[in-house]
Amino acid sequence: MDNFRRMAKNTSVLTIMNIATLLLSLVFTIIIARSFGDVNFGEYSSAVALTSLYALIMDLGFNQLIIREVSREKEVAGKFLGNISIIKLVLAIIFFITIVITTNVLNFSYNTQILTYIMSIYAICTSYGGLFRAIFHGFERMEYNSLITILEKIFIVLSSFFMVYLGTNFINVVSVFIIAGIINVTLSLLITVKKFTKIKLEIDSTFWKKTIVNAIPFGITDIFIFIFDRIDIIMLSILIGEAAVGWYNAAVTIIVALGFIPSVIMNSAFPILSRFYLSAENSLEYAYVNLFRYIFIITLPISIIISLFSNQLILLIYGNAFANAIIVLKIIAWWHLFGSIGWLLGTTLQSINKQKMFAFAALTGAIFNVIINLILIPKLSYIGASLSTLISDLILLSILFYFVSKYLYRLPLFKIIIKPLISGIIMSIFIILFNNINLFVIVPISLLLYLTVLYILGEISKEDIKMLKYFLKMYGGIIEFFKTKNS
Repeated sequence: MDNFRRMAKNTSVLTIMNIATLLLSLVFTIIIARSFGDVNFGEYSSAVALTSLYALIMDLGFNQLIIREVSREKEVAGKFLGNISIIKLVLAIIFFITIVITTNVLNFSYNTQILTYIMSIYAICTSYGGLFRAIFHGFERMEYNSLITILEKIFIVLSSFFMVYLGTNFINVVSVFIIAGIINVTLSLLITVKKFTKIKLEIDSTFWKKTIVNAIPFGITDIFIFIFDRIDIIMLSILIGEAAVGWYNAAVTIIVALGFIPSVIMNSAFPILSRFYLSAENSLEYAYVNLFRYIFIITLPISIIISLFSNQLILLIYGNAFANAIIVLKIIAWWHLFGSIGWLLGTTLQSINKQKMFAFAALTGAIFNVIINLILIPKLSYIGASLSTLISDLILLSILFYFVSKYLYRLPLFKIIIKPLISGIIMSIFIILFNNINLFVIVPISLLLYLTVLYILGEISKEDIKMLKYFLKMYGGIIEFFKTKNS
C-alpha cells in the first residue's frame, strides 16, 4: 500500500507538472510559429532536433542509472553525483565541439547554426539539471522536479511573449533559453544540496569504470530511441527543406506534448518496478499487467480523437499557414498509442536489468526508421516521414513485447485490448456521425461515451474506481499544498 501511495502521489505531482508544461510549451510553440512562420519554425525545429541528439552524449544513460540505484539504496546518491559531475564536464566539451563541426559540415543556414549554438548551451545546463533531478526521482520526491520545470517554462513563455511584443528578431527570442537553462541548473543544484545530499567532487577510477559500463546500455538506448523518434526531422531538413520540417514538427509537437500521459505513469512506476524486481516478482507481474491495461485504455481514445479532429486542431493551434500539417497529425496520432505502450515495455525491461535487450530493440527500430525514411521522404516528403515513424514504431513495439514476454511475463493481449477496442470503435462512429458539433462539445461527450461503454462491458472495476478516487484525493492534496505555499 505504501508503494501505491508513493506512486499515486508522484503520478499526481508529475501529471500536474506535465499538464502545466504541456500548456506552456504549446503557448511557446504557437508564439513562434504564428509570429515567425513555417521556415523559421523549421529552423528552430532542426536546431532542437540536432542538439537533443548530441546532448545524449552528455547524459550517456547516467540519469536512469542513478534513479534505479538510488531508489534501491539512498546512501549512494552523493557518490554518484560527485563522480558523474566531472564526467559530464568532459562530455559537455566533446558535445559542443561535435555540434560546431556538424553544423558546418552539413552546411546549415546561418540562422540554424546560431539557433543550434544557443540550444547547445541550454542543453548543457539542462543536462546538469537533469543529473541533480535524477536524485529527486530516486528519492521519489517529484514535487521538486515539477516546481523547477514549471518555473523554467513560465520564464520562457513570458520572456518570449514580451520580446515578440517588442518586435525582437527570432534569434533573440530563442536566446531566452540560455537564461532558462541557468535558472534550471541553479535551482536543481540548490535543492539537491539542501534537501538530499552533499556533492563531493572526486575522481574514483574504479567507480567511473563500473558506472560508465552500467550506464552505457541506458545511454545507447536513449540514442537509438532518439534516432527512432526524431531523425526524420534532421533528414527532412537535409533532403527537403525547413518549411517541410516546420509542417511536420508542428504535428509532432502536439503528440510529443501528449507524451506526458505515459511519462508521468512510467516515471512514477520505474523506481517501484525496480524494487519489485529484487523483492516481489509477483507484484512486478501484477503491476506490469495493470500498467499496460491502463495505458492502453487511456491512450487509445486520445489517438482516435486527434486523428479524426486533425483538421480542426492544426488550424486552431497554428493557423492556415500550417494546413499541410493536417495529414501529418492524422497519421502521427497513432504514434501516441504505440509509443506509449513501447515506453511501458522499455521501462519494464530496464527495471528488470534487461537494458541491453531494450538497447537492441531500439537499435533495430532506429535502423528500420532510417531506411524507411530514406525510401519515403524523397518521394512523399513530410507525409513519408509520418508513415516511416508509424511503421518503425510497430516494428519496435513487436520486438519489445517479445523481450518482455520472454524475460518477465506474456500478457493475455487479446483479453486486455478487446473491450477498449470495442469502446473506441463505438466512439469513432459517434464522432463521424456528429462531427459537425463544436469541437469543445463533442470531445468530452465522446470520451464520456467511451468510458460508459467500457463500464457496461465490465472493463472498469470497483478497484479501478477506488484507485481513481484515491488519485483525485491526491490531486486535491497537492493543489492545497501549492495554495498554502503561495498564500
